[in-house]
Amino acid sequence: MIDSKVHRLGFYEEAVGDLHNIREADGYILASIGPVIVVLPLELGAKLRPLIGSRIGILRTEQDYRSRIISGSKASNTAKSTLMDVIRCQA
Repeated sequence: MIDSKVHRLGFYEEAVGDLHNIREADGYILASIGPVIVVLPLELGAKLRPLIGSRIGILRTEQDYRSRIISGSKASNTAKSTLMDVIRCQA
């Protein structure tokens, strides 16, 4: 059963932070991104697993999820974002 403390992204909502962990539960992926646990479609697991330890962003659109890797120093405000992939799955 999925815990009530997880967050499901709304349309055009983005989760940004360090990807700490990914696990499967009830046919979904639970991704620890920053201080939040986000519930995502199962299809995202294979794309996100290699990114554990990276600072990422996951954006939910009306058609799919989009991911990006965020690199740079938080302290110097020189963070750069690279659009990594469009992940096709039901939103």
